[in-house]
Amino acid sequence: ARYFSSAVYKFQVSMIGRIDDCAKKTSDNLMHNFQHDEYSILARLCWSKKIRTEADAPDQVLLGASDPHYCVLLGLATWIEFLVGAYGAESEFVFNYRGAEQPVIIKENADKILKAILASGKFELVELVTGNKGTHGMRKFAQTFARHARCRKDDTDLRARWRGKGRQQDTYTDSTLPYSDAKVCAALIKAGTVHYKIRENSGITEEWICHHVVPNIRSKYFSGISVVLSQALLWRIFDEK
Repeated sequence: ARYFSSAVYKFQVSMIGRIDDCAKKTSDNLMHNFQHDEYSILARLCWSKKIRTEADAPDQVLLGASDPHYCVLLGLATWIEFLVGAYGAESEFVFNYRGAEQPVIIKENADKILKAILASGKFELVELVTGNKGTHGMRKFAQTFARHARCRKDDTDLRARWRGKGRQQDTYTDSTLPYSDAKVCAALIKAGTVHYKIRENSGITEEWICHHVVPNIRSKYFSGISVVLSQALLWRIFDEK
C-alpha cells in the first residue's frame, strides 16, 4: 500500500490530475522524452472532466525533486519495479494495485488509503485546511500551490489539461507546449528539481543499473524510461533515510 499510495499521490499532484484520470493511466502513456532523456520522462493523461475536443491530450514532463517526498520519479520507480515483479509485465494500468485491472477499483483503493491516513491522528494540522481533504483536494492544493509560485493561469491550466471556453487560441494552439508545462511541473516541486545521474568514473554503466536495479521495469519499458527510473531508484537504495 505504501509504494502504491506514494506513487499515485505524487503523480496526481505533479500532473494536477483527478484521481479518476490517474487511475485510468495506462502503461503505454508513460513515454521516453527524446528531448531531455537524461533526467525526465513524459506522461499523458486524458483531458480534464467536461472538456470536449478532438485534439490529443498533451505529452507532459515528469521531473525529479530534491525533496524525495515530492519526487514523482522516485515514486514511480519504486512502485513500477514492485508492480511488474508482483503481477507481471502485462498489466495495462500503471497503478494496478493488488491486481486491480479496473480504474474504478484503483480509484477506490487510493481514496480508502488516503482516508485511513487522515484518520490516523498523525495530521493534526490538516484541520486548518478548509474544504475537501480527500484525493480531490490534492488537485486543488496543486493548482493553488502553482499559482502561489507565480505560475501564470494559462500555464497552470495547461498542466491541469483545462481549456478555456470560447477562446480562439485554444482551438488553434498545439496542446503540447513543453516550456509552459515544464515551468509548472518545476514550480510544484518542493526544494527544486534534481537530476539523478551516475557519478563519473564510478565504473557503473546505464546498462548495468538497468539490469541489476530495475530488471522488472526494463522488461516492460524502453531503455529511455528504464535509465531515468533506475538512477532514481538506485539513489533511494543507498539513501540512509
